[in-house]
Amino acid sequence: MDPTHPILGAPTSTEAVTEEIQQLVQSLKTDVEKELNRKFKIFHAISYKSQLVSGTNYFVKILVGDANDYIHVYIYRPLPQSKNKPCVNGVQTDKKLFDDIHHFSGTCQQQSS
Repeated sequence: MDPTHPILGAPTSTEAVTEEIQQLVQSLKTDVEKELNRKFKIFHAISYKSQLVSGTNYFVKILVGDANDYIHVYIYRPLPQSKNKPCVNGVQTDKKLFDDIHHFSGTCQQQSS
């Protein structure tokens, strides 16, 4: 198995956040706040895993408060030709900096733009 070429359906190892991932996370901040009924002054992505499917799943560790206040957010970004927007597929709370990021279930309600 070649680690430089992801396998369809297999999650990547944990990676450092890129500007693209931070922008994706920021674009969905309001959706996460609504889901958790909580406002965040800090919303900074720390690390993530991705999974190629029919689109891309992102599992992102996000700092949302003090040094021990993290959440894991599951984001689904559909293929561009679908014309659907990325969506928050699930959120896990009460996470810490060294908690591993794992795949978890969720369902987005997709609507065409």
